[in-house]
Amino acid sequence: QAFCVLVKIMSDYGFRNLFKDGFEVLHLRFYQLDRLMEDYLNDVYVHFQEIGVATHMFASQWFLTLYTAKFPLYMVFHYLDLFLLTGFDSVFQVGIALLMMSRKELVSLDFEGVLKYFRVSLPKKSRNEDTAKQLFRLSISIKVKRLDKYQREYLALKEQESSESVSERLGLENRRLLAEKLRLDAENDSLARRIDALEEVAEKATRDAKQLKQGLADTEQEKTRLMQEATQVKDLLKREVERSDSEQKRSAAIVSEYKTICGQLSSRLETEHNQHKQAIDHISACILSCTAPDCKCREAVSSDSGMGTSYSSNSSLGNIIDTTTSTAAGGLMSTSAGDPLTAASGDPLTAALTARDDEAARRRARELSSLSSQVR
Repeated sequence: QAFCVLVKIMSDYGFRNLFKDGFEVLHLRFYQLDRLMEDYLNDVYVHFQEIGVATHMFASQWFLTLYTAKFPLYMVFHYLDLFLLTGFDSVFQVGIALLMMSRKELVSLDFEGVLKYFRVSLPKKSRNEDTAKQLFRLSISIKVKRLDKYQREYLALKEQESSESVSERLGLENRRLLAEKLRLDAENDSLARRIDALEEVAEKATRDAKQLKQGLADTEQEKTRLMQEATQVKDLLKREVERSDSEQKRSAAIVSEYKTICGQLSSRLETEHNQHKQAIDHISACILSCTAPDCKCREAVSSDSGMGTSYSSNSSLGNIIDTTTSTAAGGLMSTSAGDPLTAASGDPLTAALTARDDEAARRRARELSSLSSQVR
């Protein structure tokens, strides 16, 4: 039943029209209420105009909720009975009655006070049942037969505003398009300047790219050259290392050969020394075994001092010793000269060894000569 009542109110009582077409009918109701206030409550109407209070600021809830939002239930129940009985005109009647009962308070308040009064004080004032009954009795006595006239006035005003609004709208559209054109021109100029700047940047970037490309090519050439030089250095280093290894091996071979030659020469010198010693011992034995009656050689050989001065005139023993010494030295020199190891004149080391052998032979010869001098 409640839903059926809601459907009845929305359709048959025209309540649904308030929410259609951008609340166009609701604005019509506001205009009708303004005209009723101007007729019945001119002082309140003028005061609201002066302080800037519009009808929709306080009456929108009256029309959209049928006084059910703020007012007490006792008043709401009575009003719904009145609404179902008389129709939508009761909204205007109750609204004018509320304004009449609050006339003194409303004309003395400012903008914020008026809005607060409608929001707080007016619902509280209606909580008394006697006040509610007085409100409904007053509302029934209010005549709202001019609502149709006010509706025609509103429609005429809307039509006039519509015709005027077309020209105004065209003017506004023209001004808007002109402003849009100016804006687009300014934006076009800005874009043109930006394009010029971007072209300059692009040209600079192109030049930089060419320079970088040339620098890259030069770098590649330098890299190739350095790689070639590195390869050459590596090859040279490799050859030097190989040559150094070869020289080291050759030096090691020469040192080994030198050691072998030195060992052989030492053995040979030792052998020659022993042979010369044996020869000297043999000569000494021969001299000591001399049986000549007037021979003084035995005394010269056995004497420890005065050997050189006592027998300096004895040429026979000196000649024998000189001959023996020369023969031994000559044999040593000939042996050294005929040695294949010393004959290799092309090798500096061999030449040095040969010179060493010759020096040793000469030293042995000097020793024999010294011994010969002592014998004399």
